[in-house]
Amino acid sequence: MNKFLSLIILFSIFTSSSLAQEPFEGVITYKVETTLKYKDHPYNEYYSTKYGDTIKMYIHKNGSMKREYFNSGKTGIDWSIYDSKKNIEYVKWHSMDSIFFYECSETFTELKELKRNKDTLIQGKNCISITAKEYEPKEKENVIKKLYFTGDETLAPNVYSKYKDGYMDRIYDLSQSHFIRREMDLKFIYLVFDAVEIKKELIDFKKFEIPAGHILVDY
Repeated sequence: MNKFLSLIILFSIFTSSSLAQEPFEGVITYKVETTLKYKDHPYNEYYSTKYGDTIKMYIHKNGSMKREYFNSGKTGIDWSIYDSKKNIEYVKWHSMDSIFFYECSETFTELKELKRNKDTLIQGKNCISITAKEYEPKEKENVIKKLYFTGDETLAPNVYSKYKDGYMDRIYDLSQSHFIRREMDLKFIYLVFDAVEIKKELIDFKKFEIPAGHILVDY
């Protein structure tokens, strides 16, 4: 009897462990905060509304993602889709009927530093903190981004190994999970995405299909 009970306990532990390692699938909702760096810059209206005030990110366990931007301006982003199988990002802007796309197999910035910082508390959760410092030669812009991960929203093994854009392949390799907070120090704005809701649920793969009737433009 004791041997039988021991087997049940071991099976329960194994099952719980397996479930805990299941890749995250669901929706993460982020609150967006945009801080303008220059009071009288002519494009402040565009910069202040480009990302809206809320982002819903739909995540499939195979790595595909769709971001919907709420209350973004007339010239802001409507939505974006990352197709993990094709390793292509598609972006739709409110002001254009065309859908822009680009391959994520290369990066357009120079990586100056990538490091894991000391773990820190975010929303009462112990988080991995990763900083990436990049230089964009075309615009002569320094970009600093800091991302925070709890480790709970896990990834499938090597799912973003080809996602070179923004060095996200290396960042995800360090984190092994989706971020709950992202800070970006850009040329004209300081941007923060802060998770306010995380829901595990099955996502219909149709969510990641590119709508018909639009011209696709290689960006």
